[in-house]
Amino acid sequence: MKNLKLLLITAMVLLYAKSAQSSCNASFTYAISGLTVTFTNTSTTTSGFPNMMMYNWSFGDGTYSTVKNPVKTYATGGVKGIQLFINDSFGCTHLAIDTFILVNPTPTCNASYTKLITGGSGFTVAFTNTSASSSSSNAIRYSWNFYNYNYTDTITSSLKNPTITFTNGGIKYVRLTMYDSISSCTATKMDSIILYNGLACQALFGKTISNLNVTLNNNSINAAYTSSGLNYLWQFSDGTTSTTPSPVKTFATGGMKTIRLTIQDSAHFCTHTKIDTVILTAPVSCTASFTKTITGLSVAFTNTSTSSSGSSAIRYNWYFSDGTSSNLKNPTKLFTSGGVKSARLSLYDSISSCTDTTLVTFILSSGLPPCSANFYGTKSGLSVTLNNLSLNSSGTSLGLTYKWTFSDMTSSTQKNLTKTFATGGYKTIQLDITDSINPCTASARDSFILSGNSCQANFTKTISGLTVTLNNTSLNGNGNTAGLSYSWGGTFPNTTQKNPIITFSNAGLQVIGLFIYDSITNCTSSKSDTFNLVAPTPLCSASFALAIDTTTPFNFFLLNTSLIRPGSSFYWTFGDGGSSTSMTPTHAYSTFGKYLVCLTVSDSVCTSTYCDSIGMDSLGNLLKKGGFSFRTLDYTKLTGATGLVKMAEPMKYFVYPNPSAGELNVEVNLREATPLNFELMDISGKILATKNIGLASGNYKESLDLSELKPSIYFLSIRSNQGVSTFKVIKN
Repeated sequence: MKNLKLLLITAMVLLYAKSAQSSCNASFTYAISGLTVTFTNTSTTTSGFPNMMMYNWSFGDGTYSTVKNPVKTYATGGVKGIQLFINDSFGCTHLAIDTFILVNPTPTCNASYTKLITGGSGFTVAFTNTSASSSSSNAIRYSWNFYNYNYTDTITSSLKNPTITFTNGGIKYVRLTMYDSISSCTATKMDSIILYNGLACQALFGKTISNLNVTLNNNSINAAYTSSGLNYLWQFSDGTTSTTPSPVKTFATGGMKTIRLTIQDSAHFCTHTKIDTVILTAPVSCTASFTKTITGLSVAFTNTSTSSSGSSAIRYNWYFSDGTSSNLKNPTKLFTSGGVKSARLSLYDSISSCTDTTLVTFILSSGLPPCSANFYGTKSGLSVTLNNLSLNSSGTSLGLTYKWTFSDMTSSTQKNLTKTFATGGYKTIQLDITDSINPCTASARDSFILSGNSCQANFTKTISGLTVTLNNTSLNGNGNTAGLSYSWGGTFPNTTQKNPIITFSNAGLQVIGLFIYDSITNCTSSKSDTFNLVAPTPLCSASFALAIDTTTPFNFFLLNTSLIRPGSSFYWTFGDGGSSTSMTPTHAYSTFGKYLVCLTVSDSVCTSTYCDSIGMDSLGNLLKKGGFSFRTLDYTKLTGATGLVKMAEPMKYFVYPNPSAGELNVEVNLREATPLNFELMDISGKILATKNIGLASGNYKESLDLSELKPSIYFLSIRSNQGVSTFKVIKN
């Protein structure tokens, strides 16, 4: 009893945990055929117990159903409103609503009959009425007219199935007109028969209509009631003909069409013609479709829907996953948050009464780099050891949940596991991750061939900025690389190199796929990887400082204090037309005065320029006849500066708190008066804020407000007369 209680408590805890995590989504699709609608329930729940979901359908005409996938036949057409309410039994409920238009079928009726000719002096013909009407009404009136080829000796009847006795032989004409008073449908059939010595051939045919196609079934008989010796001539209302016994006729357009069959029974000197009319309807089709352009949380939708009617009188209804809607043709929707979103477009063509609906699901980024699903597997017999390398938007595994799906229809939510298959062969493994902190989902998929000798596609990667170096570790079925050929593809140009080095043009989410073929064991294998590239942060900053040379008159030093990387280039302009590409140039001016000196440093990803006015005035005390000059020194070495009496040293800044939730403080001790310039940049180098202040010597504290910035990495650059300092700042 104690164990039973413990088991019940454990089950209740598990059910409570499921209900606390449960989320559900009501959704459905439908297919329309006349007044009958077949619904397909696509609702989902994360409770893990989909079979415990309850469904309540409301069909908008006062009827309801609790069946998962009902089939509903309406009594009449018109606008119908559908509601599906779901409850997953763990506290999650959701309601899905949709509307569509049903078109009442057009009333149809068809006048037809068969006849039986009996010989003898009376020339008697028994007519059997086979007319039909879509209303299935019994209130149908019939009018028969019988007359000779010259329209004499007219006989009439209102019976449904009359028997007529003609006084002589020859060509006789028969016309049957029917009228359905319920549907107001009228149809007429005209025919001719030949009575010859008590015998007559008959042109007979049936028809099957499919859109603009009419399949004709020739049942004509000669005077001896066989088809022997008959010749056929079909004539159609579009001017075409055929002598085939049972042709298939395709008309170019819809509408009323006339079909005439004339037969000739040469053995019995008999000719007969049958005329029939059909009404054809051109097929109606329409397709709801659209494309989308995502910019942050804004999505611009471009409507690409089509309709066979070519009509411009089409109504559009958009429904978005946040509960909003629009009837514009091409709306732009701004969502308030990132994550999984959906858009449904329904169209109605009032000319052709055609309707269609499409639903598209997509993911909006919250502004942070997207999360990435990644793993690799190690095979051993029928087992694959799976190592999960997935990262969230912040580059860690914090807040991630996992779902592994295997080709044997099993699954797991562990982070790392060893999967053992029951049989060998081609196996697929998919990993789906969800970042609960910064809403994001991602998937990774790989395939393996287990048991026996099988090849295996595999690779590792090394990322440096936007460059990815790929190390191909694929093996053939014999455990080596003999006979392997490679094909790489993804978000970069395809290549067949074994170990390519790929430089992407843009940062962001990238995909790399490898397909291999083992020509020795006739084996194929593939592997794909999805990851995020972050553009490298520019690290160059041009700057220089002035120091007077006390040992050489009319000379001073420029200290090159630029922040650079190996391989950087330099370009100086001295304000008098002179220039240099040296890191530490020497320059002589011909006259005294002030000159604007500029230094530009650059490398493969960064360019920076710094300018300042330099010179000597007459009291400084170099302004006299003649000229002056300067030498540039490497600030990191300071060689050759024996007369250096004054130079600017880099100032020390204290930046805190870092990371910061809102306010960022900068403290500095100024040895002399100097202007300070603050620049805040994002990881792409875009300047977000600037601030300029002029300060005297002393201790200062400056505060910057980061509260309006989204969580990310930023760079703070502080420029003074003594150079530039750059700090990486993390905003929580």
